[in-house]
Amino acid sequence: MTDTILALVDRAEQAEKRLRLAHQARRAKEHQLDDIRRAMCDAEIIKDDDPFGHADLADVIRQAKPAEAEGYAAKGADLEQQLAQLRAGEENGYDPFRAPTPGQWLARFNEATVAERLDVVKQIIRDNERASRCFLMAHDQRLDEDRKARAKLARAQEEVARWKLNTLEPQTMRAVSDIGRALDGEPAPAPREKEGE
Repeated sequence: MTDTILALVDRAEQAEKRLRLAHQARRAKEHQLDDIRRAMCDAEIIKDDDPFGHADLADVIRQAKPAEAEGYAAKGADLEQQLAQLRAGEENGYDPFRAPTPGQWLARFNEATVAERLDVVKQIIRDNERASRCFLMAHDQRLDEDRKARAKLARAQEEVARWKLNTLEPQTMRAVSDIGRALDGEPAPAPREKEGE
């Protein structure tokens, strides 16, 4: 139960971090667009008190002088395409107590700083390499074989215990004891000399 709670808390912390990172990336792009608007104001292409001052980039470019606007239009279209590509596939509705959908994860990832996104990518690559090694080394199959072997060992130990309770003959009792020691991983006893030799 404690492991489950700790796992949920860890997932919530990771989800909150991803959401924060995605939000930061979005703010960075919005600041970039704001800088373009201010630069256009500085170049007197638009007025600072212009009612379109907070409009989207396409509207700002449309009101610019036609000759100068061509260069800005190309840059603005490129930025809009980059922003649209960055935001494509995102979903709202992130819940820190549930696993995010791919779109929710992407939205949080996009809000991250570059350093935080690179850390996430490094973790993904590391986990992928680990999963590949696990697959190549057949860890799942080996775990299954280990579980089966442990079950067989436990069954044999139960049988030895039952034989010890039901066996009265010394030779049989010794054989059962030797088998029990072998199953417990103890070294084999020294061979006894036969009587009469």
